[in-house]
Amino acid sequence: MKRYSTLILLVLTSLFSRAQYINVTTYYDPGTDLIPRERYTAFKLDPSIRNGQYRLYSQEGMVLEESSYFEGLPVGKRMIRSSDGLLKLVGYYKANGDYLLIKFNYKNMRFNSLEIERNQHKVIDRVKGPAFYQLAYDSLQNALKRYNVQDDSLLSNYIRKNDLTGELAVIKGETREVSSQYRDFLIYKLYSLTENYPSIRENNRQIGLKARKIEDKIKKGGSVTYIKVFQSMAAEIKTYFHTDSIEYLFTYGNQLKRELKEKEPILGDAAETDQAIRKNKKFLVDTFRVNPRFSAIYQKWILPLVDSITWYYEKTDYIGLKMEMGIKLNRNISPYINFYPEMKLKDSLVLFEPRRLQKIFDSVYPGKFTKDFADIAYLTATYDTINYIFKKRFFADSILERINKLNADFKELEVQSKYFKDRFKIITDYYQSNQQAIYAGEIVPLEGMILNLQNEKDLGTRIEQGEEIKKKIKFLRNTIDSITKYDTLVETRYRWVQTKYRNSFKGIYLDEIMTDENKLNDYRNSGKTVVKLNRGQEFLYLLSKQDSQFEELQTQNLTISQLLEKGNQTYSNDFTNIRKNEIQMLENSFARYRDLTRIDPRLNTGQYIINQLQYIVSCFDTLVRQDTAIKRMLPLVMKLYKEDFPGIYESDLTAIGLQTASLSEMTNVKKMVQLGKEIDGKLRVYLAEYPEIKTQQEEILADYQTFKNNFSNNKKKKVIFKKGTKAVDYIYMNYKQERSVVLVTAKGKELLSLIKTMNTYLDIDTDYLVKKLNEVSEPEEIKRVFIR
Repeated sequence: MKRYSTLILLVLTSLFSRAQYINVTTYYDPGTDLIPRERYTAFKLDPSIRNGQYRLYSQEGMVLEESSYFEGLPVGKRMIRSSDGLLKLVGYYKANGDYLLIKFNYKNMRFNSLEIERNQHKVIDRVKGPAFYQLAYDSLQNALKRYNVQDDSLLSNYIRKNDLTGELAVIKGETREVSSQYRDFLIYKLYSLTENYPSIRENNRQIGLKARKIEDKIKKGGSVTYIKVFQSMAAEIKTYFHTDSIEYLFTYGNQLKRELKEKEPILGDAAETDQAIRKNKKFLVDTFRVNPRFSAIYQKWILPLVDSITWYYEKTDYIGLKMEMGIKLNRNISPYINFYPEMKLKDSLVLFEPRRLQKIFDSVYPGKFTKDFADIAYLTATYDTINYIFKKRFFADSILERINKLNADFKELEVQSKYFKDRFKIITDYYQSNQQAIYAGEIVPLEGMILNLQNEKDLGTRIEQGEEIKKKIKFLRNTIDSITKYDTLVETRYRWVQTKYRNSFKGIYLDEIMTDENKLNDYRNSGKTVVKLNRGQEFLYLLSKQDSQFEELQTQNLTISQLLEKGNQTYSNDFTNIRKNEIQMLENSFARYRDLTRIDPRLNTGQYIINQLQYIVSCFDTLVRQDTAIKRMLPLVMKLYKEDFPGIYESDLTAIGLQTASLSEMTNVKKMVQLGKEIDGKLRVYLAEYPEIKTQQEEILADYQTFKNNFSNNKKKKVIFKKGTKAVDYIYMNYKQERSVVLVTAKGKELLSLIKTMNTYLDIDTDYLVKKLNEVSEPEEIKRVFIR
């Protein structure tokens, strides 16, 4: 588990470290970013702090400086070259802070002397001892292993020819004493070998590729000028590969690589360019000069191009100028080469297509549409005078577009003519035989439009008007089925509705159904298809509605009759006033209902009668239930309250009795139900409240008797007895005469509280109470003294 945790931590640390660094590249040409100048890694938050490898390049791609950084500080090895590729210094940053620097000095571009410095604690020591020589020796041995000397002929030849083994012994100090100047020179040679060899090997690879390409060009042949250039470059490459000096190989290799890079277009495409120029010249002369349709372009553009090839390009020996001229000439010639097949085809179409089309039009429409062909002829004449190939190409497209439009218009005219011939005959035969009004209102005018269209001389107008006529014909053809269907449905359903109402509702038939005959005639006589379809749709909707209303009228009539019969039977013995008043009134409404001759008023009236009758019938059971309950509860309530609570009996219960007496005389069901519900509710409340107020009354009388028993023979508290009985008798008399249960309950609580308070004075000192009672005489004042 610990191992996995460590692995996860390392992965997260790696991801974090990658996220906080960025790779930076600067360029010599910021506008195009083609030639890199610097490449290094830096902190994302502060790109000025380098971290990792740093390289500075020349414009030819040679590494001028190579070093490493850790969080902005130099570490490891550092190397700097001059712009000529000569080694200037090699430095080593040690882990303990020491810095070893080897400087190579030159005079007249030749190695002169060597300086070695060691920076330790900001003290510079110039050292040349065994340790330094051992460092130089180890560096070379590592380089030999890294470059794999056995497999690299260049390096092995150099070591063999320069007897580098002996030189290494001198550097290491294993031979006799030698001059310091010679030892410095050997150290310089050693570092020149180790630092420059990677670039030399890459230069060899690239120059070798160029050499093989040059040999192929020489074998293939070409213009004399290009062959001379290739042979000269091949000689320079041969000289380079026979050089033994590492310094010379490095500087000369970079220079040669730069020259080859500059002449890359020559190495790649020079012969092809020259061959293409000569081929294109022949093509321009052979094609454009002999074609009269391109004479304007030939005189204006192609002839100057041919002259440039003949008098300037072919006679130029300077390779750079010749190559530049060749590229530009090929670029200027390419549109004429690329567009010629296309333009030749378009030229043929522009010349012959208008003539072919005019013959076709004249054979079918002689003497018409001359303006359209005159426009084409004007454009064609203009086309022959255009001397710019791009404009001529665009102009040819516009002419061919007009020609294609004429061709499409001819096809459209043929389609329209066939459409008029075939489809128009179908609608003419149908509407003339079946729809005379529409035939006169739409078909005859359409025949005139088609006839006038034959004389139209403007092609665009004829196409546009013909398209409108096609749309009308298509619409008339598509509406044949709908009109036929409507004709059948309208006639059939109207006769069906007439028959039903005539047999069952004659008044409605005469007053409403027969008037629909006018709508039927409007439908029959419609002279426009759209109007006829709309009227047919509206009339069918009306007939459908009347058909459904017929069933509703029959059902409604039967329902009212059944409800009237049920209502009379239900109220025949009980609540006869309801039957005499409300049901009789609805019977009269039913009689008037049957005399109505319009469907909607009759349906509305019938629905009102049904609603009223359904309500009256449904209320009968409620009335019976209320009547039974009231007759059961009223005598009982009267009896209970008459003796014990006469005030309530004389007020509320007497009023309830009068309401009950009037209930049986009422003639309105709704009011009778409401009043019965009100009386029933009141009686139930009085019955529910009676046990509570009766219990309260008994408690009052019991407590009052206790008071009398305790205080009547007590001489010391004779005043309490006398005043207390006076107050209680008075309040009790008022309590008995209260007219509502709520007030009786409230007065009873107050009286009971008074009596209970008076009973508490039996065993306590009452001198002060007696004194206060002697000062009052009214019952209410006495009550306040006791309650206090």
